[in-house]
Amino acid sequence: ENNGVYLRKYGRLNMASGTESVMNFRFVESNGQNPVKIERFLFTVFDIDHGNRCTSRMTVNASRYAAYYVDPQTELAVHTDVGGATWPASSTFMSSQKGTGKDNPKFPRKLSPTQRARSVTFEYQNVKFFNMGFKMGEGSGGRNILFGGLSSLTDESCPFDGHPNRGK
Repeated sequence: ENNGVYLRKYGRLNMASGTESVMNFRFVESNGQNPVKIERFLFTVFDIDHGNRCTSRMTVNASRYAAYYVDPQTELAVHTDVGGATWPASSTFMSSQKGTGKDNPKFPRKLSPTQRARSVTFEYQNVKFFNMGFKMGEGSGGRNILFGGLSSLTDESCPFDGHPNRGK
């Protein structure tokens, strides 16, 4: 019942603590299921935090992106695997701070410093779909994954144009 549109600005998926999943996001024509290639777009995951005593710790894993953007004061633990001959480069973004419902973002283009520090924006180019992994650490209940497109996280950068994290 927690899945769907949140505040008319975000997508929301709820996952039980102690679970993980790889989700496939794909683009199709509005009047059918025919795949559509998107030249370039931004995808943001917001509110990457956890519960008391590090319970239900959220981890996001992404690959095949052109660049990623985090705040200079990010609270996320970021690890990049450069990939190899048989697997692509990927990055993992893990929460490092406890969150509450009161610190959840309400406006993606007006993130507070704390909200910026707990978000990551991915730049994708020329894709019909992308996969993203989500993991919720052990705990009770569930956690919401909030996602959307453009956010204030990229206000001071130039998406699609030579960002230093491109291709990492």
